Amino acid sequence: MSWPLPTYLFPTEDINPIFITKILNREGHIIYEPSVKMEKNFKSTDVSLIVHMMKGVVANGSEKTAKVKDRKGNPIEQGGKTGTTNDFKSAWYAGITPEHVTTLYIGYDDNSPMPAGSTGGSLAAPLWRKYYQKMIDKDVYKPGKFKFMEDHIRKGELVLVDIDSRTGFAGEPTIGSRRTGLFKRGNEPKEEDRGHLLRLKKFFREDTEILDEEIEDADAELLAEDIEDADIEILDEEILEEENKK
Repeated sequence: MSWPLPTYLFPTEDINPIFITKILNREGHIIYEPSVKMEKNFKSTDVSLIVHMMKGVVANGSEKTAKVKDRKGNPIEQGGKTGTTNDFKSAWYAGITPEHVTTLYIGYDDNSPMPAGSTGGSLAAPLWRKYYQKMIDKDVYKPGKFKFMEDHIRKGELVLVDIDSRTGFAGEPTIGSRRTGLFKRGNEPKEEDRGHLLRLKKFFREDTEILDEEIEDADAELLAEDIEDADIEILDEEILEEENKK
């Protein structure tokens, strides 16, 4: 599962993973250290877009439970993706930082279902966070930056644009739907078409609008009844006053 993820750390390289990184003898001398094989594969601009999306799901999506902070309390550069199989038989979180890839997988050996609600976001991601947070707090790991992505932004090859996550258009998003997207220059989303937005709102809110009309009609009926009751009370008072005068 972790095999493809190093591509997001070294975007132009396809890395063959290794399990044993080094073997030392009792004197501390290296007796075995395999070489890491890398092959050029993807364009770093394309990989930057995926990394930015993976960062976004940690910031705004189901991967929020994996958020890690540095020793100053600032969020680190990280991305990832959760996963949950049918019937909660397994859950995982595959996370990346600029230097490391770690995948955490949870499930029973006999593949029997875990308790309901055992998702990647509720089980695996929090454990991943604790693991990395402990390394940072103990000063074992100092997280860096996705420099290749920052270089493309600095050179103007990639641009950051605020968009409305509901529509995908640029411009002024509605409350709670602002997201910052990363795009290749020339492929940025256009300003929002207000007519399109109105049609979209009508499509999703048609039932709500009908319900609102029904509520308004019901309120009007109640108001009419209240007015009628009030007129009757006034009339009763006037009759009572006339009777008292007699």
